[in-house]
Amino acid sequence: MWKNQALLWPWFVSGLCALALGSCDHSPALPEPAAVTVGAAAQSPDATAPSPGAATAAPAEGGRPAAPFSGGAQVFRSVMETLRTKYYREGLSEDELYRAAVAGMLQHLEPQMAAWNKLLPPEEMHELTADLQGEIVGIGVEIKFDPDSGISDVLGIVPGSPAERAGLREGDKLLTVGGKFYRGKTLRDVVADIRGQAGETVRLTVLRSAEVMAFAVRRERVIYDVVTTLQLPGEVGYLRIGQFTEGTPAAVQGALQELLAKHVQALIIDLRGNQGGLFDKAVASTELFLKKGTPIVKIRRRSEPVTTLAANPKSPPPGLPIALLVDGGTASGGELLAAALHEGVGAQLFGQKTFGKGSVQEVEDLPNKYGIKYTVSLFLLPSGKTLEGLGLTPDVEVTLPVPEGSSYERQLSRVQRQQNPEQRLAVDVPLRAAVNVVRLRIK
Repeated sequence: MWKNQALLWPWFVSGLCALALGSCDHSPALPEPAAVTVGAAAQSPDATAPSPGAATAAPAEGGRPAAPFSGGAQVFRSVMETLRTKYYREGLSEDELYRAAVAGMLQHLEPQMAAWNKLLPPEEMHELTADLQGEIVGIGVEIKFDPDSGISDVLGIVPGSPAERAGLREGDKLLTVGGKFYRGKTLRDVVADIRGQAGETVRLTVLRSAEVMAFAVRRERVIYDVVTTLQLPGEVGYLRIGQFTEGTPAAVQGALQELLAKHVQALIIDLRGNQGGLFDKAVASTELFLKKGTPIVKIRRRSEPVTTLAANPKSPPPGLPIALLVDGGTASGGELLAAALHEGVGAQLFGQKTFGKGSVQEVEDLPNKYGIKYTVSLFLLPSGKTLEGLGLTPDVEVTLPVPEGSSYERQLSRVQRQQNPEQRLAVDVPLRAAVNVVRLRIK
């Protein structure tokens, strides 16, 4: 099922922020998008990215080259037998040791890729499949998890979802799921307990202001929109792309047709919080905005020369002035699209510096229903510059104001759901700045 499924997501799963219908979480080793840092070593913007297959010694944990490790097979068997017979905890099985060995290979093979390479247990494989299809069984809440307290902040509610019908609200604090507390746990633990079988009921305890409330919410199959549109004053169209799933290119094409039918003369593409998804769907979505032959991205694979993927749209691109909204949560596929339009059609970037992830992973099924996510290539901007560890610097740096007592994530979720054009422009400062500038380019 998963062979050759190339992914751009910088994280999955177990972190800070997620849809309990989908996922938008962060690796626990990484801070929140509002103040993001990257584990990969920074490179010059003009540097050529190293080949994943380059014959260089992987650095050790402290940054020095690792000493040669000879006789690996014999050493592996020796270590495995030592742990099985002498480790302090009795009863270690061979399967437990093999699982640890596989996870260790992925984590320590190349330290700069440790955040992306991962062994995925069956439940995470199932969740990943659902997320990439844009449809899962859940209740329809977007949450941010605090690992210190174990409490999840409800950032938003999906319209028409079981959560909305049950009376959950943005700003609620999720204390327990099914009677469980989550201090010392992970976001994935919370999401796994909220999700389940359609028709089953999940019981939640919520803190609202000073009142503790109980909710019983029936799980359902929830379909969430990864693409939304809005017509703004001054003949400006707004298009938000949340992530790149199987259906994203078709949804983007439909959204473009809808906006063009309304005779918009300029376009704002909102990529804030877009952390990627499927590589080929990010490329297919990007080419909808470009003329045939325009470079989209350069790919560096193992033992192969760098190749360039160019646009080959089935219909003419919109040909409108474009501005893009980005932030620290814009990563991988979101950065790919932003960079391709920035270099290909001169689209301006508004917002904050992006995350900086320029690698592609594949997920492969294992016979025991586990899966492995591993790095198969690096991608570069059409100009040849690398993203890894650097990100994109906006042409116009502008910050989304956050009301006192709120958070960036909650405020972003709130403004992106606002469908009244005037009210949206009043609260979304980056959007307002982009609209004002892009109007100047309307002929």
